[in-house]
Amino acid sequence: MDYLSFYGFNEDPFKLTPDPMYYYPSDSHDECLLSLDYAVKQKEGFALVSGEPGTGKTTILKVFIEKWKDKAEIAIVLTPRLNPDAFLNTLLDDLDISINSSNKNDIIRQFRDFLLKVSSVGKTLIIVVDEAQDLPDETLEEVRLLSNLETYDQKLLNIILIAQPELEEKLRTKKFKHLQQRITTRHVLTPLSEHETIEYINFRLLKAGKTYLRFDDSAHKSIYSFSKGIPRVINTIATRALMSACIEESRQLSESHVMNAAKSLGFKMYQPNLLAKKLKKAVIPIFIIIAIVLAAILGALTYKYIINKPETIEQTQKSQPVVPMPVAPKPVAQKSQIEEQKQGGKETNNPDDKYINKPETIEQTQKSQPVVPMPVAPMPQTEELKQGSSETNKTDEKYLQVKVSKVVVRKSPDFNAKVIGIINRDERFKILCAAKDKKGVIWYEIDFVDGQIGWISNREKPD
Repeated sequence: MDYLSFYGFNEDPFKLTPDPMYYYPSDSHDECLLSLDYAVKQKEGFALVSGEPGTGKTTILKVFIEKWKDKAEIAIVLTPRLNPDAFLNTLLDDLDISINSSNKNDIIRQFRDFLLKVSSVGKTLIIVVDEAQDLPDETLEEVRLLSNLETYDQKLLNIILIAQPELEEKLRTKKFKHLQQRITTRHVLTPLSEHETIEYINFRLLKAGKTYLRFDDSAHKSIYSFSKGIPRVINTIATRALMSACIEESRQLSESHVMNAAKSLGFKMYQPNLLAKKLKKAVIPIFIIIAIVLAAILGALTYKYIINKPETIEQTQKSQPVVPMPVAPKPVAQKSQIEEQKQGGKETNNPDDKYINKPETIEQTQKSQPVVPMPVAPMPQTEELKQGSSETNKTDEKYLQVKVSKVVVRKSPDFNAKVIGIINRDERFKILCAAKDKKGVIWYEIDFVDGQIGWISNREKPD
């Protein structure tokens, strides 16, 4: 089955023969044409267009010649593997210049006369050498010498070299230093981008008379993946893909048709879109694994931080109660001494006086971050205590039970006295005595720990 008639094409949209009618003006190709136009108009002498095979150098050349054929004399050398004399004869034949001498000087003189004649009528001579990378070294030097043909104010000919990148490497050698310096216009043709590849395909389909065919997105992407944006390879793959789609009588060219084409052309097989799909499916499990690992690390760090987190004084006091240093029991006479101070204002020799107004580290901490206890609730004066299984006794001893979160125990009945411990809520202690200081704060002397005596108040701070 003929795919041209099946899809309604007027001609092959992807024919390999360079055709100016199918010239697609990509950014690189358009810039190249503008550079060549400028070099010829300014009569700069040498211009070089280079590019990998299949990037469209010959198509550019044909478009350029079509534009300048009526404004210049153009000589084209398509077989550059010539020695200097053969190259010059080929050039003269293409320009229809009759030479009646075999002397090199006579030939060059006649060629110069021709150039002056062309210039006198307002035209210029353009010499185009295709596949210039194949020029022998001595012939390349002959081309350089031809560029010396000029008048006192202008060049008489323009030379355009169309070549693969190998010529650029040759020109960078010391041997061709002088020729390298004379090339004032250079352009490197680059492959099409993915976006340009899609436009290139659609452009050629429309030129050929597209009617019943559509390339889907996956087909476009696959063609670009295999061709790398090189126009000649795009044409080759697209033609085979059309044949594959036509055999299936499909009006839509898909990725599978491109894969069949690439396989038949001997391309290294891979499936870019299928690979992308597999990677896309693998993304979610990968992210889950990463999230789990990160969560585990974060959890471990958090646990470590909490376990080793420095505790505040309040937390330390809760978890590890301060063990007070042993102190001598207070004499009962302290009550009367405090009352005497209140009534007569007399000084006493109370040994605890040395703690009054004495700065203490713990006291300073308590001042900066005060813990204000609620008043303690004294227990009833008598309380039943179980002894054995059934007997109860009355006692005249008084007890108190803490009803706030914590109470500070001091060495003496003064807010500046040294802190010797902390007691917590619901702890119960025996009251040894009670006293009121000058500011009306009630203090209780209690049996703190194992016979150790301490003082607590019904409020932490005085008025």
